[in-house]
Amino acid sequence: MITKIQTKNLTVGLAVRIYTGGTFGETELKDELELFDRMFDTSESDNRLNVLIVCSTNYSAGLKTEFEATDVEGQKIVSNSAGHSIDGFHNIHEIILLNLSTPEQRAKFFAIQDEAHQKALENIIEKAQVQVDNKK
Repeated sequence: MITKIQTKNLTVGLAVRIYTGGTFGETELKDELELFDRMFDTSESDNRLNVLIVCSTNYSAGLKTEFEATDVEGQKIVSNSAGHSIDGFHNIHEIILLNLSTPEQRAKFFAIQDEAHQKALENIIEKAQVQVDNKK
């Protein structure tokens, strides 16, 4: 018996939001979902798996509770079940939110184990935050 395996194309979108004054909440998440979903309106979806990864340094209170409710071994990630649309976004199969709110969570995500690398990462985050704040 010969089994034919269907080929799937994986598309991963990455949205990174660094905030000092504002927060990344439901409105911003919906905006990112709309942008990513729209990218695939004219493409065939049968052989495509579309995943959006969102990283933020400051989530809203509502999204922070999602992280607390689904904390798996300190990973602090939230995702929906694969294979169904997200609130009407039929071109998106999975969304993953990465909570990079604290220096400890960032160090864990980037597997940083020494103080020098931790400080370098925090300097990068701080510089990006200043650039975003200056654009306001």
